[in-house]
Amino acid sequence: MMFLKLEQIVMSLKVGLIFYSPMTYPRSYVLQYLYFSVICYCISLTLTKVSILLQYRRIFTIDKMQLPIYIVMTIVVAYGIEMVLTGTFSCVPVDAFWEVLKKPTAKCLDSNKYINSKNLTYTWNLD
Repeated sequence: MMFLKLEQIVMSLKVGLIFYSPMTYPRSYVLQYLYFSVICYCISLTLTKVSILLQYRRIFTIDKMQLPIYIVMTIVVAYGIEMVLTGTFSCVPVDAFWEVLKKPTAKCLDSNKYINSKNLTYTWNLD
C-alpha cells in the first residue's frame, strides 16, 4: 500500500522522465564531444601502456630486461604523442572538426586513409 502511494508521489513529480532527447542538441556539440573524447582516449591509452611497462620494470629487475623495457616505453610514448597530435590537429583550424560550415575551407585529414594506416600499424604491432 505504501509502495503505491510512493509511486503516485513520484509520478506526480514527474521524476525520471526524459525532458530532452539527444536530438535536441546541436550537431556541433556532439562533434565537440567526439573531438575531445578522441584526445582523452589517446592520452589514457598511452598512460595505460606506460603504467604496464613501469610494472614490468618493477617486476623484472635484471639489467638485461631493463633496456628493452625502456626502448619499448620510448616507442610507446612517441607513438602516444603522435596519436595526440594527430587527433588534435586532424583539422586546421581545429574548430573545423565540429563546425560544419568551416569544413570546405579547412585542411582536414582524409579519415579513411588515416584509419587504414592505423589498422596497418596495429596489425604490425600484434604480429
